[in-house]
Amino acid sequence: MGRDGHGLRLPHVPRPRPSLDGGRCPSRHTDGRPGRILPHPLARGRARYVALPLPRRGSHDARHDRHLSSFAVKRPALVAVIALLVAAAPAAAAPHRADVNVEYSAYGPSQLDVLPGTTVAWSNESTRTHTVTAYDGTFDSGHLEPRARFQVTFARPGAYRYHCTIHPSIVGEIDVRRVILDTLPTAAVPVGTRVELSGTTADVGKPVRIEQRASGSRFTTVARTTAGRSGAWHVGVRASGTGDYRAASGADVSEVRRLLVAVQKVHIHATRAGVGVDVTPSAPYAPILVEFYLRERFGWWPVARRRLDYVSEAELHVPRGVRVRVVLVDRDGWTPLATSRAVVLPRR
Repeated sequence: MGRDGHGLRLPHVPRPRPSLDGGRCPSRHTDGRPGRILPHPLARGRARYVALPLPRRGSHDARHDRHLSSFAVKRPALVAVIALLVAAAPAAAAPHRADVNVEYSAYGPSQLDVLPGTTVAWSNESTRTHTVTAYDGTFDSGHLEPRARFQVTFARPGAYRYHCTIHPSIVGEIDVRRVILDTLPTAAVPVGTRVELSGTTADVGKPVRIEQRASGSRFTTVARTTAGRSGAWHVGVRASGTGDYRAASGADVSEVRRLLVAVQKVHIHATRAGVGVDVTPSAPYAPILVEFYLRERFGWWPVARRRLDYVSEAELHVPRGVRVRVVLVDRDGWTPLATSRAVVLPRR
Protein backbone atom coordinates (compact mmCIF):
# COMPACT_ATOMS: atom_id res chain seq x y z
CA MET A 1 0.00 0.00 0.00
CA GLY A 2 1.03 3.60 -0.31
CA ARG A 3 3.04 5.40 2.35
CA ASP A 4 0.12 7.58 3.33
CA GLY A 5 -2.19 4.58 3.71
CA HIS A 6 -4.34 5.58 0.74
CA GLY A 7 -2.28 4.56 -2.26
CA LEU A 8 -2.84 1.11 -3.74
CA ARG A 9 -0.33 -1.10 -5.48
CA LEU A 10 -0.81 -4.32 -7.36
CA PRO A 11 -0.53 -7.12 -4.79
CA HIS A 12 2.09 -9.83 -4.94
CA VAL A 13 0.21 -13.02 -5.80
CA PRO A 14 2.00 -16.10 -4.39
CA ARG A 15 1.61 -19.45 -6.06
CA PRO A 16 -1.20 -21.32 -4.24
CA ARG A 17 -0.15 -24.33 -2.22
CA PRO A 18 -2.45 -27.21 -1.38
CA SER A 19 -3.54 -27.43 2.24
CA LEU A 20 -4.42 -30.69 3.88
CA ASP A 21 -4.90 -29.62 7.48
CA GLY A 22 -8.04 -27.50 7.13
CA GLY A 23 -9.03 -24.93 9.77
CA ARG A 24 -8.06 -25.27 13.40
CA CYS A 25 -10.83 -25.38 15.95
CA PRO A 26 -10.67 -25.82 19.71
CA SER A 27 -11.28 -29.32 20.95
CA ARG A 28 -12.97 -30.63 24.06
CA HIS A 29 -12.54 -33.92 25.83
CA THR A 30 -15.52 -36.22 25.66
CA ASP A 31 -16.75 -37.93 28.78
CA GLY A 32 -18.33 -40.79 26.82
CA ARG A 33 -17.00 -44.33 26.87
CA PRO A 34 -15.91 -46.14 23.71
CA GLY A 35 -18.37 -48.55 22.07
CA ARG A 36 -17.97 -52.31 21.78
CA ILE A 37 -18.02 -54.24 18.53
CA LEU A 38 -20.77 -56.84 18.85
CA PRO A 39 -22.37 -59.30 16.43
CA HIS A 40 -25.90 -58.10 15.66
CA PRO A 41 -28.70 -60.48 14.66
CA LEU A 42 -30.41 -57.80 12.53
CA ALA A 43 -27.45 -57.44 10.20
CA ARG A 44 -27.95 -59.14 6.85
CA GLY A 45 -25.96 -59.71 3.70
CA ARG A 46 -22.34 -58.75 4.14
CA ALA A 47 -22.88 -56.59 7.20
CA ARG A 48 -21.30 -58.57 10.02
CA TYR A 49 -20.82 -56.21 12.96
CA VAL A 50 -22.69 -53.42 14.66
CA ALA A 51 -21.03 -51.05 17.16
CA LEU A 52 -23.34 -50.16 20.03
CA PRO A 53 -22.52 -47.47 22.63
CA LEU A 54 -21.84 -48.81 26.11
CA PRO A 55 -24.52 -47.92 28.70
CA ARG A 56 -23.47 -45.18 31.09
CA ARG A 57 -24.39 -44.66 34.75
CA GLY A 58 -26.47 -41.81 36.08
CA SER A 59 -30.14 -40.91 35.76
CA HIS A 60 -29.42 -37.94 33.48
CA ASP A 61 -27.39 -40.06 31.09
CA ALA A 62 -30.04 -42.79 31.08
CA ARG A 63 -32.78 -40.32 30.22
CA HIS A 64 -30.69 -38.84 27.43
CA ASP A 65 -29.82 -42.26 26.00
CA ARG A 66 -33.49 -43.21 25.75
CA HIS A 67 -33.97 -40.39 23.23
CA LEU A 68 -31.11 -41.24 20.89
CA SER A 69 -29.76 -44.43 19.39
CA SER A 70 -26.72 -44.99 17.20
CA PHE A 71 -24.59 -47.67 15.70
CA ALA A 72 -22.02 -48.16 12.94
CA VAL A 73 -21.78 -50.97 10.45
CA LYS A 74 -18.27 -52.24 9.71
CA ARG A 75 -17.31 -52.69 6.04
CA PRO A 76 -20.65 -51.26 4.85
CA ALA A 77 -19.50 -49.98 1.46
CA LEU A 78 -21.53 -52.74 -0.22
CA VAL A 79 -24.29 -53.19 2.31
CA ALA A 80 -27.31 -51.34 3.60
CA VAL A 81 -27.24 -49.67 7.00
CA ILE A 82 -30.03 -50.64 9.39
CA ALA A 83 -31.59 -47.82 11.40
CA LEU A 84 -32.80 -48.32 14.96
CA LEU A 85 -35.11 -45.83 16.68
CA VAL A 86 -35.41 -46.34 20.43
CA ALA A 87 -37.68 -43.42 21.31
CA ALA A 88 -40.41 -42.37 18.91
CA ALA A 89 -40.35 -38.62 18.28
CA PRO A 90 -43.56 -36.70 18.90
CA ALA A 91 -43.32 -35.05 15.47
CA ALA A 92 -46.21 -35.51 13.07
CA ALA A 93 -44.10 -35.14 9.93
CA ALA A 94 -42.81 -38.15 8.02
CA PRO A 95 -39.30 -39.40 8.91
CA HIS A 96 -36.44 -37.51 7.30
CA ARG A 97 -32.89 -38.41 6.37
CA ALA A 98 -29.75 -36.30 6.03
CA ASP A 99 -26.21 -37.12 4.89
CA VAL A 100 -22.84 -35.82 6.08
CA ASN A 101 -19.58 -36.56 4.26
CA VAL A 102 -16.50 -37.16 6.36
CA GLU A 103 -13.74 -35.54 4.31
CA TYR A 104 -9.98 -35.53 4.80
CA SER A 105 -10.04 -32.64 7.29
CA ALA A 106 -13.70 -31.67 7.82
CA TYR A 107 -17.28 -32.83 8.10
CA GLY A 108 -19.41 -31.61 5.24
CA PRO A 109 -21.60 -29.92 6.14
CA SER A 110 -20.16 -29.24 9.57
CA GLN A 111 -23.48 -27.87 10.87
CA LEU A 112 -26.90 -29.28 10.08
CA ASP A 113 -30.46 -28.37 11.10
CA VAL A 114 -32.83 -31.36 11.26
CA LEU A 115 -36.29 -32.20 12.56
CA PRO A 116 -36.87 -34.63 15.45
CA GLY A 117 -36.88 -38.20 14.18
CA THR A 118 -34.34 -37.48 11.43
CA THR A 119 -31.70 -40.11 10.73
CA VAL A 120 -28.30 -38.58 9.95
CA ALA A 121 -25.81 -40.80 8.11
CA TRP A 122 -22.07 -40.10 8.00
CA SER A 123 -19.98 -41.57 5.17
CA ASN A 124 -16.18 -41.59 5.28
CA GLU A 125 -15.22 -40.27 1.85
CA SER A 126 -11.55 -39.71 2.71
CA THR A 127 -8.54 -42.00 2.56
CA ARG A 128 -7.90 -42.10 6.29
CA THR A 129 -9.73 -43.36 9.37
CA HIS A 130 -12.02 -41.01 11.35
CA THR A 131 -14.57 -41.14 14.14
CA VAL A 132 -17.92 -39.43 14.74
CA THR A 133 -17.98 -38.96 18.51
CA ALA A 134 -20.36 -36.81 20.58
CA TYR A 135 -18.67 -34.63 23.19
CA ASP A 136 -21.16 -35.83 25.82
CA GLY A 137 -20.69 -39.49 24.85
CA THR A 138 -24.25 -40.06 23.61
CA PHE A 139 -23.00 -41.57 20.35
CA ASP A 140 -19.69 -42.83 19.03
CA SER A 141 -19.00 -44.46 15.68
CA GLY A 142 -15.72 -46.01 16.69
CA HIS A 143 -13.10 -46.11 13.94
CA LEU A 144 -14.65 -45.46 10.52
CA GLU A 145 -12.45 -46.81 7.78
CA PRO A 146 -12.61 -45.30 4.27
CA ARG A 147 -16.05 -45.86 2.68
CA ALA A 148 -17.55 -46.89 6.02
CA ARG A 149 -20.90 -45.49 7.17
CA PHE A 150 -22.44 -44.62 10.53
CA GLN A 151 -25.88 -43.29 11.39
CA VAL A 152 -27.80 -41.82 14.30
CA THR A 153 -31.52 -41.13 14.71
CA PHE A 154 -32.20 -37.94 16.70
CA ALA A 155 -35.53 -38.08 18.52
CA ARG A 156 -35.37 -35.01 20.77
CA PRO A 157 -34.65 -31.31 20.07
CA GLY A 158 -31.26 -30.04 21.15
CA ALA A 159 -27.73 -29.23 20.01
CA TYR A 160 -25.44 -32.23 19.54
CA ARG A 161 -21.77 -31.31 19.13
CA TYR A 162 -19.34 -33.96 17.97
CA HIS A 163 -15.76 -34.39 16.78
CA CYS A 164 -13.18 -36.84 15.48
CA THR A 165 -11.16 -38.29 18.34
CA ILE A 166 -8.30 -39.08 15.97
CA HIS A 167 -8.22 -35.56 14.50
CA PRO A 168 -9.65 -33.23 17.22
CA SER A 169 -9.71 -30.19 14.90
CA ILE A 170 -12.51 -31.83 12.90
CA VAL A 171 -15.75 -30.78 14.60
CA GLY A 172 -19.45 -30.68 13.75
CA GLU A 173 -22.88 -29.98 15.18
CA ILE A 174 -26.40 -31.32 14.64
CA ASP A 175 -29.15 -28.91 15.72
CA VAL A 176 -32.50 -30.64 16.18
CA ARG A 177 -35.43 -28.21 15.96
CA ARG A 178 -39.17 -28.59 15.50
CA VAL A 179 -39.20 -25.75 12.96
CA ILE A 180 -36.44 -24.96 10.45
CA LEU A 181 -35.77 -21.87 8.32
CA ASP A 182 -33.65 -22.60 5.25
CA THR A 183 -30.59 -20.47 4.51
CA LEU A 184 -31.12 -16.98 3.09
CA PRO A 185 -29.19 -15.28 0.25
CA THR A 186 -25.64 -14.47 1.34
CA ALA A 187 -25.33 -11.40 -0.89
CA ALA A 188 -27.44 -8.31 -0.32
CA VAL A 189 -30.69 -8.07 -2.27
CA PRO A 190 -32.04 -4.76 -3.64
CA VAL A 191 -34.54 -2.98 -1.43
CA GLY A 192 -38.11 -3.91 -2.32
CA THR A 193 -37.16 -7.35 -3.63
CA ARG A 194 -39.57 -10.18 -2.88
CA VAL A 195 -37.59 -12.88 -1.08
CA GLU A 196 -38.95 -16.43 -0.90
CA LEU A 197 -38.47 -18.03 2.51
CA SER A 198 -38.83 -21.78 2.99
CA GLY A 199 -38.30 -24.48 5.58
CA THR A 200 -39.86 -27.46 7.33
CA THR A 201 -41.71 -28.10 10.56
CA ALA A 202 -42.58 -31.14 12.63
CA ASP A 203 -46.15 -29.85 13.03
CA VAL A 204 -47.83 -30.86 9.77
CA GLY A 205 -50.71 -28.62 8.73
CA LYS A 206 -50.05 -26.09 11.50
CA PRO A 207 -49.56 -22.31 11.02
CA VAL A 208 -46.02 -20.97 10.62
CA ARG A 209 -45.11 -17.37 11.40
CA ILE A 210 -42.22 -15.42 9.88
CA GLU A 211 -40.76 -12.93 12.35
CA GLN A 212 -38.37 -10.09 11.58
CA ARG A 213 -36.12 -8.03 13.83
CA ALA A 214 -34.41 -4.85 12.72
CA SER A 215 -31.31 -3.58 14.52
CA GLY A 216 -32.14 -2.75 18.14
CA SER A 217 -35.78 -3.88 17.93
CA ARG A 218 -37.87 -6.91 18.88
CA PHE A 219 -39.14 -9.69 16.64
CA THR A 220 -42.47 -8.91 14.97
CA THR A 221 -44.57 -11.11 12.67
CA VAL A 222 -44.29 -10.07 9.00
CA ALA A 223 -45.83 -13.09 7.23
CA ARG A 224 -47.86 -16.24 7.88
CA THR A 225 -48.27 -19.54 6.06
CA THR A 226 -49.31 -23.16 6.70
CA ALA A 227 -47.12 -26.25 6.50
CA GLY A 228 -48.03 -28.90 3.94
CA ARG A 229 -48.47 -32.64 4.43
CA SER A 230 -44.73 -33.22 4.32
CA GLY A 231 -44.07 -30.44 6.83
CA ALA A 232 -42.58 -28.16 4.17
CA TRP A 233 -43.63 -24.51 3.99
CA HIS A 234 -42.74 -21.42 1.97
CA VAL A 235 -43.79 -17.77 1.90
CA GLY A 236 -42.59 -14.54 0.31
CA VAL A 237 -41.61 -11.34 2.13
CA ARG A 238 -40.74 -7.89 0.83
CA ALA A 239 -37.18 -6.84 1.71
CA SER A 240 -37.46 -3.42 3.32
CA GLY A 241 -34.13 -3.33 5.13
CA THR A 242 -31.34 -5.41 6.59
CA GLY A 243 -32.54 -7.50 9.53
CA ASP A 244 -32.82 -10.88 11.24
CA TYR A 245 -35.48 -13.45 10.36
CA ARG A 246 -36.77 -16.57 12.06
CA ALA A 247 -39.68 -18.99 11.63
CA ALA A 248 -42.01 -19.88 14.49
CA SER A 249 -44.64 -22.56 15.02
CA GLY A 250 -46.42 -22.29 18.34
CA ALA A 251 -43.72 -21.79 20.98
CA ASP A 252 -40.99 -23.34 18.81
CA VAL A 253 -38.62 -21.09 16.86
CA SER A 254 -35.97 -21.71 14.22
CA GLU A 255 -32.41 -20.50 14.05
CA VAL A 256 -32.08 -16.75 13.42
CA ARG A 257 -30.85 -15.90 9.93
CA ARG A 258 -29.74 -12.51 8.63
CA LEU A 259 -30.98 -10.97 5.37
CA LEU A 260 -28.89 -8.18 3.87
CA VAL A 261 -30.75 -5.52 1.89
CA ALA A 262 -28.87 -3.11 -0.37
CA VAL A 263 -30.30 0.34 0.26
CA GLN A 264 -27.19 2.32 -0.73
CA LYS A 265 -25.61 2.77 -4.15
CA VAL A 266 -21.87 3.16 -4.72
CA HIS A 267 -20.73 5.76 -7.26
CA ILE A 268 -17.18 5.86 -8.60
CA HIS A 269 -15.45 8.32 -10.94
CA ALA A 270 -11.92 8.91 -12.18
CA THR A 271 -9.86 11.79 -10.78
CA ARG A 272 -6.38 13.09 -11.54
CA ALA A 273 -4.88 11.17 -8.63
CA GLY A 274 -7.03 8.04 -8.80
CA VAL A 275 -10.74 7.49 -8.19
CA GLY A 276 -13.36 9.20 -6.08
CA VAL A 277 -16.10 7.28 -4.28
CA ASP A 278 -19.39 8.37 -2.75
CA VAL A 279 -22.35 6.41 -1.39
CA THR A 280 -26.03 7.37 -1.39
CA PRO A 281 -28.00 7.41 0.83
CA SER A 282 -25.26 8.57 3.14
CA ALA A 283 -23.31 5.92 5.08
CA PRO A 284 -20.68 7.80 7.12
CA TYR A 285 -17.61 5.76 8.09
CA ALA A 286 -18.98 2.62 6.45
CA PRO A 287 -16.37 -0.03 5.49
CA ILE A 288 -15.52 -0.55 1.82
CA LEU A 289 -13.37 -3.01 -0.12
CA VAL A 290 -11.21 -1.92 -3.05
CA GLU A 291 -10.95 -4.61 -5.71
CA PHE A 292 -8.68 -4.97 -8.76
CA TYR A 293 -9.39 -7.23 -11.71
CA LEU A 294 -6.39 -9.59 -11.79
CA ARG A 295 -5.89 -11.96 -14.70
CA GLU A 296 -3.71 -14.25 -12.64
CA ARG A 297 -6.62 -14.61 -10.19
CA PHE A 298 -9.17 -15.00 -12.98
CA GLY A 299 -11.40 -12.26 -11.63
CA TRP A 300 -11.88 -9.57 -9.01
CA TRP A 301 -9.57 -9.60 -6.00
CA PRO A 302 -9.71 -7.45 -2.82
CA VAL A 303 -6.53 -5.41 -2.39
CA ALA A 304 -7.40 -2.95 0.37
CA ARG A 305 -9.91 -2.03 3.07
CA ARG A 306 -10.98 1.55 3.62
CA ARG A 307 -13.70 3.55 5.36
CA LEU A 308 -15.79 6.36 4.02
CA ASP A 309 -15.35 9.75 5.64
CA TYR A 310 -17.98 11.69 7.58
CA VAL A 311 -19.72 12.82 4.35
CA SER A 312 -19.76 9.25 2.97
CA GLU A 313 -16.95 9.81 0.45
CA ALA A 314 -13.43 8.50 -0.17
CA GLU A 315 -10.46 9.36 -2.42
CA LEU A 316 -8.30 6.45 -3.59
CA HIS A 317 -4.93 6.41 -5.38
CA VAL A 318 -4.77 3.48 -7.81
CA PRO A 319 -2.33 2.44 -10.56
CA ARG A 320 -3.17 3.47 -14.10
CA GLY A 321 -4.30 0.83 -16.55
CA VAL A 322 -5.91 -1.31 -13.83
CA ARG A 323 -9.63 -2.05 -13.62
CA VAL A 324 -10.89 -1.07 -10.18
CA ARG A 325 -14.22 -1.17 -8.39
CA VAL A 326 -15.43 -0.47 -4.85
CA VAL A 327 -17.69 -2.69 -2.74
CA LEU A 328 -19.71 -1.40 0.22
CA VAL A 329 -19.64 -4.21 2.79
CA ASP A 330 -21.56 -5.17 5.92
CA ARG A 331 -20.24 -4.75 9.44
CA ASP A 332 -18.34 -8.05 9.17
CA GLY A 333 -16.03 -6.39 6.64
CA TRP A 334 -16.69 -8.91 3.85
CA THR A 335 -20.37 -9.42 3.00
CA PRO A 336 -21.20 -7.20 -0.01
CA LEU A 337 -24.05 -4.71 0.23
CA ALA A 338 -23.53 -2.74 -2.99
CA THR A 339 -20.91 -2.67 -5.74
CA SER A 340 -19.83 0.19 -7.99
CA ARG A 341 -19.21 -0.05 -11.70
CA ALA A 342 -15.63 -0.71 -12.83
CA VAL A 343 -13.36 2.09 -14.05
CA VAL A 344 -9.89 2.14 -15.62
CA LEU A 345 -7.50 5.05 -15.34
CA PRO A 346 -5.97 5.64 -18.81
CA ARG A 347 -2.24 5.21 -19.15
CA ARG A 348 -0.28 8.40 -19.80
